Amino acid sequence: MRPETSSSYQVATLRRQHLFSIGEVILTLTVCVLLAWLAQPLAVLGLNAGLGERYASSDVPESWVQMWATTPGLFSRFGDDSRATLLLRTASFWLPAFGLLGLGLLHCARAARGWASGLVILSWSALAVVWRPFGWPISADAIGALVGLCLLLLASRSAKGAPQNISTSRHESKTVWNSLVWPGWVLLTGIGWLWIADFAARGPVAAFRPGAKYFGLHHADAIFLAYAIVLLAAANSAAIVQGLARLVATLTLLWYRPRGPFVLFTLSVVFAFALGWLGHRINPPLPVLHVAGGGMPHISGELLRLVAGFAVSWAAYRYGEWDSSGSRLWRGLACTAAIGLLCLFGLGVSGDMGPVIILSLALLMFLAAPAVKLATRIKSASPARRRQMLALALLGIVILVSGGILLWRTALIDWAPQFSHTAALREAARQDPFRADSPNLAQAHWLMDAARNVGGFGLGRVPYCGAKAHIGAAVCTLGSGASIQLPADFAFAGLAATWGIGGAAACIALLFAWLRTLVLSAMPSRLSVANSAPGLRQHGNPLGWLRAWLVAVPCLTAQAQVLVSVGGTLAWTPLTGVTLPLLGYGTAALCVTAVWVGLAVRPISDWAAVQPKYPHQN
Repeated sequence: MRPETSSSYQVATLRRQHLFSIGEVILTLTVCVLLAWLAQPLAVLGLNAGLGERYASSDVPESWVQMWATTPGLFSRFGDDSRATLLLRTASFWLPAFGLLGLGLLHCARAARGWASGLVILSWSALAVVWRPFGWPISADAIGALVGLCLLLLASRSAKGAPQNISTSRHESKTVWNSLVWPGWVLLTGIGWLWIADFAARGPVAAFRPGAKYFGLHHADAIFLAYAIVLLAAANSAAIVQGLARLVATLTLLWYRPRGPFVLFTLSVVFAFALGWLGHRINPPLPVLHVAGGGMPHISGELLRLVAGFAVSWAAYRYGEWDSSGSRLWRGLACTAAIGLLCLFGLGVSGDMGPVIILSLALLMFLAAPAVKLATRIKSASPARRRQMLALALLGIVILVSGGILLWRTALIDWAPQFSHTAALREAARQDPFRADSPNLAQAHWLMDAARNVGGFGLGRVPYCGAKAHIGAAVCTLGSGASIQLPADFAFAGLAATWGIGGAAACIALLFAWLRTLVLSAMPSRLSVANSAPGLRQHGNPLGWLRAWLVAVPCLTAQAQVLVSVGGTLAWTPLTGVTLPLLGYGTAALCVTAVWVGLAVRPISDWAAVQPKYPHQN
């Protein structure tokens, strides 16, 4: 390439990166304005809360000026009622502020390596002094700020001694897909919080579960933590992927040592049992051992599902992208299956079967991966051959995905009730929700039917407690119009009650499109083809292809989770108890999702200077 041609190409590339960055800023600003406009009805609820409604409190400031003047820590001296009221009143401010502040820190995470993590930890710790998430003491915020400051100092010292190289930020291969990840994340998490906070402020609160009125408060704290996780994962994405590759290499070396298989098996069983024990109910105790569990099934289920997703991602990367012998392929598949069985063992100990249902559907949908691989290899063929291969690939994808979903549904509806009493009860509830033992599904259908007649009630006007309770003619109870499990188990019904069936369907379509954007954002770009490793079938940075699979498999699992959650709400399947990603109430699920969102949000060319040890021999 001639010098003038190379120079013009670099100028055009740099100009394109600037356009993508400007577009990302404009989209984020648009999303923030939209969220501020949508949150206005919640501000009215927050103002009325001090007049005897859900969060009655006298110490809540009426304005931000009074807040800054009278409260050195803003949220720090408030109780849960006051914090919940304050969140409602200021939702049109803090939701956009999180999005804009996170965007600024995200650009820092993309432009630097050493000091980005320190800056994120320092900034979020300073914000935690005001926010006080999860009731953390002020000492935790001080420790976080000290850690962030130490990382900044260490990074500045290492930068002084390092040779002066050209900044990698000038050579970013940011694509349009990278620019869509952050605005989509802000929009989806914001929409999810808005309707959940509305339910918490106005929905029914049973005597045995009064904490439901703090769903909005707890979910806001989860969003605060998830934003920090996204930024930290983006700043350390290369280190995370390299760490996984080194972990697999270490485990492989341990396998070939004397008594290595026995040691690995023992450690794996103990690890799976420990995670299962974390999620097991405190009462009754585990059989035989008589040991009470940790009572946190959501955390253990998400961690076990994350481990299973990493195992499938590694297998897809190692045996889908690298040349491998048949014997090595079967050994790798056997190891992956063994990890899956260990995760199933841990979920069995925990007693949480929701992740098992999701993973089974995701694996059946994953059978379409070979057809997708065929569709990505047709660019070098002739036009006629390309059309034929594309048609065959699309047909294979449709047949495999639809066939897998139908097989999964048939197993739940026709086969499982013959062997499981619980499955039989759920199938009976699906066929006739209004005669089931539990009224939850019937209440969800009541809400959707009522919202269908008016096209959605809107924030602040959904009759969660039923029409009579809504006008004061009856007492708001658990069985009067909405179930306590609505945000976690029937999120689609909550979205439909707020914005109508069309609005809820639009949110689901936006979620599916955003998940597709994550996969495209994580794939290596054409500018990162210099680091091609021997044995790799695809040209490009092997570390980048591993990251692509680490994002693609969780995205596929999230799509399966959407189908399970929405299908259970609409009585298409007999399943309930599965939250809706980003749009439903799930603090642990949101924080785990933030990990692979952070992996997808950073341009792959930032890793060009990283020289990984290619794990093609594992």
